[in-house]
Amino acid sequence: MPTREGYNGDDDSTVAAGSDPNVDPNFPFDNGNFETSFDDLPELTETAEDPDAVDEELPNTIGPKKKSVDELTEPTYTLETLAVSNSKSVMLDPDEDATPPATGPEEETAIDDLSDSNGSLKAGQNYFLVSSRWWRQWKQYTTRGGQRPGPIDNSSLLQDSLDDTSDTVTLRRGVMERTDYYTLGPEAWDQMAKWYGGGPVIKRQAFANRGQASIDLYGINMKVKRTGDSNIVLEVNSAKWATIEELKSALCWHFKIDPDHTRFWDYYSGRRYALLDIETKTLQQVW
Repeated sequence: MPTREGYNGDDDSTVAAGSDPNVDPNFPFDNGNFETSFDDLPELTETAEDPDAVDEELPNTIGPKKKSVDELTEPTYTLETLAVSNSKSVMLDPDEDATPPATGPEEETAIDDLSDSNGSLKAGQNYFLVSSRWWRQWKQYTTRGGQRPGPIDNSSLLQDSLDDTSDTVTLRRGVMERTDYYTLGPEAWDQMAKWYGGGPVIKRQAFANRGQASIDLYGINMKVKRTGDSNIVLEVNSAKWATIEELKSALCWHFKIDPDHTRFWDYYSGRRYALLDIETKTLQQVW
């Protein structure tokens, strides 16, 4: 399969997008009136063949009239809700009304009862990451009679930040399940959080990946531009489970253009390679 250089999209306007850190940076992806590439920016285009004519009023010879900005409706997912990395930093306080069991083994049994019996992930479900360092302290307490740990501490999972005032957290690259973190389902996490508090909260969704469910740790990074306005490049992070339609709708909402008059293109070697018109495909399938 050729390396992807860009991602481009088409609508009566155009935007381009960039690259997944796990993908060869020389592989472009082009989307219609959005141009996106992984160095050769993907593109989002409004239904105009001439990028210089995008801002002109286009004749509505076929299909519904293009919506004005005031007629656009907010999509189910926005760029903010599709983003996986750089989430808000949330620390939790223990719930004073949630009294933990008297002993460690009883506490472990309570969490086991709230967890999936076979431990398998389910696509579409949210999971919460707990650092292995803290988890092992907790297991020491629940199985060997060690000291009860303090608040949940996920700091070892985070990328160091030079900005001490930042209110976002970024997951460190290269973390591995069990070596660096364990996952808890929502019910088990909720109970742990009530007993211990702490954080920061690191929530991730599982997605279908070659017949199995995998945790989407980082999402996909892109650089997006709108056709005819290549000086403005938007850096976007999106979940791998998002469909082409969901990402396109979120981008169109950001740029305030009509998604029904927009196309997404896949770019290769600096040129439009394929129109992404199967909007039910996920980014994982496309990338």
